[in-house]
Amino acid sequence: MTRYKTRSSHFSLKGLLFATLIFSFGGIAWMLDKAGLSNFNAGTYSIIVWIIPTIMVYFPYIKKEEIVSEFKLGSWKLFLAATLNAFGYLFQLKALEMSEATKVLPIVQTSTFFTVIFAALFLQEKQDLWRKTICAVIAIVGSILLINS
Repeated sequence: MTRYKTRSSHFSLKGLLFATLIFSFGGIAWMLDKAGLSNFNAGTYSIIVWIIPTIMVYFPYIKKEEIVSEFKLGSWKLFLAATLNAFGYLFQLKALEMSEATKVLPIVQTSTFFTVIFAALFLQEKQDLWRKTICAVIAIVGSILLINS
């Protein structure tokens, strides 16, 4: 594993390849979402996508004590985040039903920008904020170029 040292962080080629793999699988998942919507409406497809994996993960691997511990740690914030995530996914599916994936998915990618802004405002994550902002702006510019092409 090759690492390039900078001031306080490191670059990992293995990490970069892993991130590329994750985003590639994410792209494949969005493609499958669009295909799945040809067989189901957004509400039904969303339920299928949430329920089946939850059952597959919950029963064999997660202990009840771990879930209770996480709920105590996150309290109402965990419920709010999960609810926003579920509605965000449902709205993304509704948008995919109504328009082309090449128009919807770049807009979905603007969430990167909002994640950086909200993390700085609400979570006080201000370390390297200028770098994060530059990356978020690049993501927005890329989305605009994809939508207008």
